[in-house]
Amino acid sequence: MALSVGAAGPLGAEPTRLSWLIGSGSTGASSRSYLWNRFEAEQWFGRERFVLAGDFQSLSMLSSQRKWGGGLGAGLSLSLGSSFEWLPSLRWEQDAELEAWEPMLQSSVRYPLWSLLLDTQVAVAPLVRVGARSFRLRQSVGMSLGEGASREDFLFLDFEFQDRVKSSTSAASALESSFRRVGIAFASQVEF
Repeated sequence: MALSVGAAGPLGAEPTRLSWLIGSGSTGASSRSYLWNRFEAEQWFGRERFVLAGDFQSLSMLSSQRKWGGGLGAGLSLSLGSSFEWLPSLRWEQDAELEAWEPMLQSSVRYPLWSLLLDTQVAVAPLVRVGARSFRLRQSVGMSLGEGASREDFLFLDFEFQDRVKSSTSAASALESSFRRVGIAFASQVEF
């Protein structure tokens, strides 16, 4: 489940978006699965041209072996036509599964497709950390459940795949680990 609230008022107010996502995840190296939570915040500036984002995440929130992670980032919003929005950003994050801080270059595209709202994120670590490099793909698909004068609700399905590829001087690089996560989300965007 995810809860997302955006606020954009008159007189040049900038929107803020808060979200909560809960779902399940698994590690490619084993059949172990876990409960996954993420809290996200986005604050827009400069007439929605710049964004600061942060998130906090946890794995196995109800078990005795909890893991925590988070991230901070800054990016730009570039319009690609009337419906497409491109958001390149630089992030500093620690994935709860990996337990190591590293910089990430992230590119997001938000766009409508028929009655769906899609958000595609691709991220790569420019530096090798702990002998491996991280790659991530995240896809969110939402559908509007209804729109009022200042509020619109959505139902979202969120998929995330992350790989750690070992760095090697030889031609063969081995996959160190991979993670898969999926969550079902309810989102509400409000203007006031």
